[in-house]
Amino acid sequence: SGYCQALEEHHLPVREESFFLIKYGESGILETYDAMYQRKDEFTALFFASDYYAWLAINYFYDKGIKIPDDISVVGFDDNIFARNIDKSKNILVCF
Repeated sequence: SGYCQALEEHHLPVREESFFLIKYGESGILETYDAMYQRKDEFTALFFASDYYAWLAINYFYDKGIKIPDDISVVGFDDNIFARNIDKSKNILVCF
């Protein structure tokens, strides 16, 4: 992938444990986000290939008391409708 290639070009390690495969269905998504939450202190940002999953993560972490972007940044990729409908009262910055 481009991400892994960029890391390698800058002599940074590609660590498989830094990737989360989001499981299918509501319970699978929740299970994956629970795993992210357990490791929240290891990351300064989470990048999602879909704004839908980024939107879900923002709401999940907000409900857990995590401040976006103060405690952790969340980035989505595909600029879909979910990015345009994020609740701005949660003190986040959305860039288009």
